[in-house]
Amino acid sequence: MPPGAAVADASVAAVHPRRIARSHSVASTLVRSALRRPARAVALIKHSISGAYFAIFCAMYVTSKAQDLRALQVYSPLAATCINCAFALLHFYGLAATCSPRLQFPIAPAWARAFNVSSSTEVATSAQLVFFHFIDISCQSYQAYRMSFYLVGRVSSFGFTALVALNCLVTPWFLLIQHKVARKSLVLLTSSLVGFVVSTLFPVFVFLIPAIRFNFINENLRNSPAFLTEGILASRYAIVSSPIDLVTKSAIQASSFLALRRLVQFVDVLKPRSTMTTAVNHKPSISPAVLSQHIRIGHRNRPLLTYVACNLVWGFVLIVLSGVSNFHRTPCPDTCLLEIAPWFDTSCQCVTFELNCAMRNISGDTIDAYLRPDQLGQWLFYIDVRRCSVPNGISTNTLAAFQHIYGLHIIFSNMTVWPRHELELPQSLTTIQIRYSNLTVIPDVLTSVSSNLVYIRLEGAYIASIPDSIYAAWANVSSIALNYLNLTHVPFVVASHPILAKLELRGNFISNITLKWQNQIHMQQPLVTQIDLTANALRDGPWLLIQTGVLLRLGSNPIASVPPTVTAKTLTSRKVVLDDTPYCTTGPAVGCQPKCARYCDSTMIGNLRCDWVCFTEACQFDGGDCDGFGYLRYP
Repeated sequence: MPPGAAVADASVAAVHPRRIARSHSVASTLVRSALRRPARAVALIKHSISGAYFAIFCAMYVTSKAQDLRALQVYSPLAATCINCAFALLHFYGLAATCSPRLQFPIAPAWARAFNVSSSTEVATSAQLVFFHFIDISCQSYQAYRMSFYLVGRVSSFGFTALVALNCLVTPWFLLIQHKVARKSLVLLTSSLVGFVVSTLFPVFVFLIPAIRFNFINENLRNSPAFLTEGILASRYAIVSSPIDLVTKSAIQASSFLALRRLVQFVDVLKPRSTMTTAVNHKPSISPAVLSQHIRIGHRNRPLLTYVACNLVWGFVLIVLSGVSNFHRTPCPDTCLLEIAPWFDTSCQCVTFELNCAMRNISGDTIDAYLRPDQLGQWLFYIDVRRCSVPNGISTNTLAAFQHIYGLHIIFSNMTVWPRHELELPQSLTTIQIRYSNLTVIPDVLTSVSSNLVYIRLEGAYIASIPDSIYAAWANVSSIALNYLNLTHVPFVVASHPILAKLELRGNFISNITLKWQNQIHMQQPLVTQIDLTANALRDGPWLLIQTGVLLRLGSNPIASVPPTVTAKTLTSRKVVLDDTPYCTTGPAVGCQPKCARYCDSTMIGNLRCDWVCFTEACQFDGGDCDGFGYLRYP
């Protein structure tokens, strides 16, 4: 071989590595430049929405009433509040850092090594990406499984699972991209986007918007069994309810946040100016074929290929599980208004049951045959029984088969007793209503109640007195409504309930509220928020309670005058309601509003709850609230 040829070969061998390194540098610069704007746009949108989302959640935890948190079965409200506030601050910091890069924390040496794309760190970087992706998929899969027990919308439930499956079917392919910068950037981008949709956008639409509508736009929706079921179940999903739920939700949020911040910093990490200038000068020398060679998919790492294959299989499994559960189920009876679609089960799983015996021409004294777990499933959440005789109530043995019941509503019945059988009422029961019955005493099933019971409503019966022992048994009940009975006094033991928040005693014969009782309620503040004594026999109101800020409803009582503590501002703000009293009819009528009937307030008309006292022509037949019960309107 001639000496010149040997020198030429050596020269080519020496120059070739430099060209390869230069090609990698140029490709890295091009990839980062191409992803910089999309990454920053995603960061601005995500940090803005997520920051507001967590701030609202934090405010909801802080401002929610204790009885509502109990009804939602919130796990560790203090820890959940702190975590939500922390995420809100992190996202607001991320928003500020994205708008002004000078606010970003300097990248630590460990981060700098992670951003380095040299071959010495390739294995470590790939392992990190795989590890965090595995954590994401595990937590998201658990949340998809959990959601199947809480979401009544089949399309939404399947859509959530399909998104998690998409993360299994698409993202792992990015792990096989040969170009290190492109691989890391795309994995971080998709992980952040999927985490954002799963943990923030989805709860916004299925929980936050309905919750805002429920609490601030139309509070009457709480009287709709269907909306209440859908809202409470969605709330129990969105709000932390168990330790594993807290861990998985926090892991998804933290991973999504870190992935986005790593991506933004990663694409902002540039080579020195000399390197950039060199890259720009040599940009024309990089052909599309060379560039595509750097970002093409192809990998010989068997463990990584195995991981990708497992993800593909798991993605298809998720789609099949959710698809079969949602769209290939055994039909529920027509008494079922809403149902859920749990995984690994295709039987009917009804959550809202409604039975109107009069409209279905059902006679007889029991309805147990319509409450069968083999027909309705075991996840029954709300039972609404209308115009059924049930003189002995519903057998507690029958109800014991449904250990997830939230609400039980029996209206317009001939109930005279409700005995306790071998089994108790389900421990999960949170609200119970018995309205317009033939009861003369408190039914036996309510003489002792579960600690989970939050709301009791008894209306339209002939109960003249209630023993103190029963009031004492209701010590853990936050909201007590004893309306349109024959009560003549308010026992002192009620005022001493430690968590009493709302007390309704409308339409009774109570003529006096003792000062001792008022002082005891005064000591309960700020827990007690509302006391309703409308349409009783009071000639003097419990004025001491005005100092505590309790909302007092005293309309349709023979109250002719008020003390100086009842100011015009108090009346106009409706903190004290005196509609249909001698004070309003003979006085200046400050803050007074007309009523269509003594027992019917204007707020009861059209509130989605059938109030028989409002079902008159003068009261617009309760605004149509009783139309679904089959009653005819007669002028």
